[in-house]
Amino acid sequence: MQKSIRQDLSIKISCVIFCISIIVGIVYYLFSIHYYDKELKSAIEHQTNHIANTFTAQLWLFDLNTTKELCKLLLESPEISGLRLLDHKKKVVFEQAPSHKKTIVHVNRSLRHKSGKLVGYVDIFYTDAFWEQERTSIIIIGILMMIGTMLGAFLSINILLKRYLSRPLEDLQKDMVSLAKGDFQQSGLVGQKTEIQNIIDTFNKLAISLREKDQEVISKTEALRESEDKYRSMMEAMIEPIYICSSDFRVEYMNPAMIRRTGRDAVGERCFKALYDLNEKCPWRLLYKTQQGEIFELNTVNPKDDRSYHISCMPIINADGSVSTMAIFRDTTDFIKLQTQLQHAEKMEAIGILAGGVAHDLNNILGGLVSYPELLLLELPDDSPLREFILTIQRSGQKAAAVVQDMLTLARRGVVAAEVVNLNEAIDEYLKSPELQNLQSYPPPRSHRDPSCNRRSQYLRIYPSIFPRPS
Repeated sequence: MQKSIRQDLSIKISCVIFCISIIVGIVYYLFSIHYYDKELKSAIEHQTNHIANTFTAQLWLFDLNTTKELCKLLLESPEISGLRLLDHKKKVVFEQAPSHKKTIVHVNRSLRHKSGKLVGYVDIFYTDAFWEQERTSIIIIGILMMIGTMLGAFLSINILLKRYLSRPLEDLQKDMVSLAKGDFQQSGLVGQKTEIQNIIDTFNKLAISLREKDQEVISKTEALRESEDKYRSMMEAMIEPIYICSSDFRVEYMNPAMIRRTGRDAVGERCFKALYDLNEKCPWRLLYKTQQGEIFELNTVNPKDDRSYHISCMPIINADGSVSTMAIFRDTTDFIKLQTQLQHAEKMEAIGILAGGVAHDLNNILGGLVSYPELLLLELPDDSPLREFILTIQRSGQKAAAVVQDMLTLARRGVVAAEVVNLNEAIDEYLKSPELQNLQSYPPPRSHRDPSCNRRSQYLRIYPSIFPRPS
């Protein structure tokens, strides 16, 4: 059980006062003994001189009866335990041996008259009865003084400690309890002693500082709550799936878009299992770079839904020093399809531009091939043998012009008008065409025909030039 500071100080100070009182009592006792011993010797000397003068006068007058009566009276005194009186011839006039009382002083004195003549001798034995009384009185007084001093000091110390230490500390303790409960008010204690007042002033400074810190914490907490609400609202309002993963591959947070994509709130689960339906860590290892504080992006195909995603990863440093990873998913499947279509369209546009340029150049070349046969036919008679060849040239030029027109239509992104073609007429025209005649000019095929022969490819190459192709 803990002691109060007042009790502890009272006990310790009382012990100190007790020791000091004992020391003072011993010093007082020794001083008193010395003082009373000196006074006793002085009193014995004075009394001895008085008795000697009395006996000297009686022996000078030789009044023995009176002298004996005086001796008996002296023996009745408690200070004298024995007496012996001798005349000048050392003849015993009166003698009383010392009693059982302790003799502390034996005085032997010769008796001489004023004239200088020796009249006798006297031996006086003083007892310690009076000294014993004085010593007992000294001890009792010393004990009473020590007890009174201790009681007075103890009461005074208790009163002073309660007034100047215990009561201010109790009031300060109440203020501290209020401070601990969140009431950051200054203490109303004033006018105390320097040390206690310094403690009170320090407490008031602490209360002011804590009140300011509390207000600062409240404002920062409110700002942090507002910031958290704002960023949480932003995260929840984003249409891109977002999740935060710890360093041990545990999902810490998923926004609603990610929950909808996953089908459940997978907080606490392994990220590679919840997001990618894998039984082991992702092969692209998103966390290793962010653990080093790097920000990176990658494109991947999620094996769970077989869709393409662009993933942005960034590190989040926690208060305990650990690093989490925030990943933002952007579904790029439709974008990639559109990009592929755009690339195809750009490729077709490039081909159309090239075809347009070639068509314009061919059109300039074919201008004479189409127009001059017609002029020649106007000049030739109907039965001219050259007429058939010129008609063949004219038809070939027209076919080439139709192909050029198809190329221009492709370059201008126009729509080709499809028409019905009679295959018999097309075959008859082909049989009369110079291409077939040129083909027939080749030697006949051998039994072991070379695999690299490309006649079929010639047919295939001629056939598209005969029939118009839809765009």
